[in-house]
Amino acid sequence: MSTTSPQMAVIPSSPADAGTEVYATSAALGAATVITLQVTNQGRAKVALCRIKIKRVSGTAANFTPLIFSKSGVTTAGDIAQEYAGSATAVATLFDPATPQSAPVPMVTDENGRLYLIIGPDAGADNVFQYALRFYVYR
Repeated sequence: MSTTSPQMAVIPSSPADAGTEVYATSAALGAATVITLQVTNQGRAKVALCRIKIKRVSGTAANFTPLIFSKSGVTTAGDIAQEYAGSATAVATLFDPATPQSAPVPMVTDENGRLYLIIGPDAGADNVFQYALRFYVYR
C-alpha cells in the first residue's frame, strides 16, 4: 500500500461552521494506492462530502472506482470503515456525481481528522488523476 497527501484549504462559511476543499493531482497510482485527506485539524470530526470530482490525466487503466474510508490501512470495498463508494467510471469520463451536491454524504474522520481516498484504477500503477473534494465540517 502506498500513500500520498494532497493540498488542503480550510474555508470558513460562517463563524460556527467551516468547509474544507481538498484538491490535487496524484502521483502514479495503482489499484490500492491510498491518498490521505487531512479534512480537519480538530481530531475526530463529523463531516459531510458535498462534492467529489475525479479525472484521469494519464495511465493504463480503463476504469476507476473511488472509495473513501475513515480508517487507515483499509483497501477493500465493503469494509466497515467505508464511508463512500463511487461507481465504476471510464477513464475518459469526469467522475462528478450529482448525489453529494444535492444530498451531502455524512462521514466521520479518524482521530486525526483524516479520511482515506482510494481512486481505484482497474489496471497499472502508472495512473495519474486530478481530484477535488469539498467537505462540510460540523462543529
